[in-house]
Amino acid sequence: MRLALPFFFLPTLISTTTTSKCPPFNYQKSFAFTSLLPHNFSAAYLTLPIPTFTPDFRMVISHTPKVSVGLGPWGQRNWIAFTGGSWAAVWGSGSVVSGGQDSQLETADLSSRIMTTYLLMTNDTKPAYIVITAQGWRTGSRKVLERLNDPKTADMIKPSEYKFLLAVSMETGNSRYAHVNTKMWVGSAAKVGTEIVYDAYVL
Repeated sequence: MRLALPFFFLPTLISTTTTSKCPPFNYQKSFAFTSLLPHNFSAAYLTLPIPTFTPDFRMVISHTPKVSVGLGPWGQRNWIAFTGGSWAAVWGSGSVVSGGQDSQLETADLSSRIMTTYLLMTNDTKPAYIVITAQGWRTGSRKVLERLNDPKTADMIKPSEYKFLLAVSMETGNSRYAHVNTKMWVGSAAKVGTEIVYDAYVL
């Protein structure tokens, strides 16, 4: 599947995978709030390992227009069906199997709670199947989200104008890819026409 990206889109995504120098991490300063814990609680002064983020895969998902389920007790519920896609990772590549979905919840300020479940197939001669679950939020100013929800103006919105963040997990019974079962990822995504593109970083 070939993805046509607006001129401003690709550089933005590429920049998320580059390594930049960060100032030294000051644990005591960043976690100064631990002083609010009881002073006799020795764990309050324990220095823990700092998570690292490593670029691991990119996902491109095609989907149908959203179907409005209606206004429920927690907001506007939308159903979005996934029709296919492709992915490439440090550890493999393949396609997105048609049939996945996003049970999206839209709040009063137009923020969207993303709750997706779908199936990956690897490009191996004997393919493996991997269930992937991604949850998160798409947030931004009301003006930007209104334009993002309008098919006529959605592709004019730069990914940097809103946040689309995901927490990702996977499951498979195939021994070749068993390593994904115990890993965690965070993702940065964007909407492009009828496709969702996201980069995932393994913790």
